[in-house]
This record gives sequence, structure tokens and C-alpha cells, in this order.
Amino acid sequence: MIQKLELRAKELETELDYEQKKHADTTTLRKNERRLKELVFQAEEDQKNHQRMQELVERLQNKLKAYKRQVEEDVHLKIHHGFLMKVNSRNARSNL
Repeated sequence: MIQKLELRAKELETELDYEQKKHADTTTLRKNERRLKELVFQAEEDQKNHQRMQELVERLQNKLKAYKRQVEEDVHLKIHHGFLMKVNSRNARSNL
């Protein structure tokens, strides 16, 4: 009778160990799933931020191109204006 009780006690201990390990595995699994969700969310946010930054870069590049064109036009107008001033000055001197 005592042997049967000792055997049953060992079986219960083994079963308890198994259930504890199973519980630990479940807990680890939940933690890993939660971490995975966090990483997926962070990756999505990073992708959105990357897209926003790309759009900002494109807008800034377009502004830069517009400013460069404006400067080139201003330089061209100043050169042309300077040329006209010289021509007018020569014409004024020749008329005198």
C-alpha cells in the first residue's frame, strides 16, 4: 500500500513538473507574441515616418529647384539690364 502511494506521489510530481513547464512555455509564448506585436507596430510606424520624410525631401528638392531657377532668371535679367544700360549710355554719349 505504501509503495502504491509513493508511486502515485512520484506520478503526481512528474505531472506537476510537466504542467509547470507547460505554463512557463505558455508565459514565454505570450511574452514573445506581445514583443512581436510591438515590433510590427514599430516597423509600421517607421515605414510611415520614412514615407513622410521622402515626401518632405521631394518637396524641399522642388523648392530648391524653383529657387535656383529664380536666381538664374535674376542673374540673366541683371546681365541684360547691365547691357541695356551700357547701350543707353553709349547712345547718350554719341548724341552729345
